[in-house]
Amino acid sequence: MRARRRRVSDGRERSAAVRVAVPIARWIVRVRPTAVALLIAVSAAARAQSEEELKRYAELDRACEAARAKKLAPLRAQKIEACVREEKRPRAVCEREYAEWGNTQPLAHGRARGGLFYDLPECVAADQARRQYRQ
Repeated sequence: MRARRRRVSDGRERSAAVRVAVPIARWIVRVRPTAVALLIAVSAAARAQSEEELKRYAELDRACEAARAKKLAPLRAQKIEACVREEKRPRAVCEREYAEWGNTQPLAHGRARGGLFYDLPECVAADQARRQYRQ
């Protein structure tokens, strides 16, 4: 099926899509400078707020991970010693194997095994801050 065409004032034929697009394009050219200035102003304010909040979230996450590392270190050391002593494996192999023990681990089908010590006050505060931001 052919698009219907109509003659316009300058003698050329234009399809319906072009007849609609041309006035829109003219409107954009007229309004664009104002719209761009407004968009830049709004996005700059939002970005400044977002950057400040992102810095705060990063600091909360660092505090959480530091607290978790402090709690996990002795447990990892115990696991490594048991690996060396009971399984008679080289220490380097045991250290590599248990380096990420206690962290969140991916499972099949997109699931994950949750990490340990995310219930510490520092981690709860970080999680609550992120949940507030998303709402």
